[in-house]
Amino acid sequence: MSRPYTTNASDRGQQRRIERLAKRQEQRYIAALAASLQHPEVRYVVSVWLERAGLMVSSFDHSGSLMNFKEGQRSFGLELLADCERADERAADTMELERRARKRAEQREVDAWHTPSTTEEERDGSEESRTG
Repeated sequence: MSRPYTTNASDRGQQRRIERLAKRQEQRYIAALAASLQHPEVRYVVSVWLERAGLMVSSFDHSGSLMNFKEGQRSFGLELLADCERADERAADTMELERRARKRAEQREVDAWHTPSTTEEERDGSEESRTG
């Protein structure tokens, strides 16, 4: 069990130390996030988390409790997205462009499945069908 940051919440000196600690922790978090977003694999994982958080869909539902749950997920997703943009706006933009490109590629694959002229290999997306 961790110790509390302060023993006297009204002590101005302790409050300043706590504020400095919180600022250092936030700076370390943002720096680590910025460094992490330089890697395509990390951008992919974070973009999937943002999708799962429901940023790209409505949180409205006929059930009030389910709607509250979805809105809570969405709120966390918005906070994560804001952190990414604060850490490295260019990497956050790149992450969004990569997500959109991935979604377009996935949609083209699904569209190919529904095209009657495609072979079974083409529908499966196997390499043999692309190389001829």
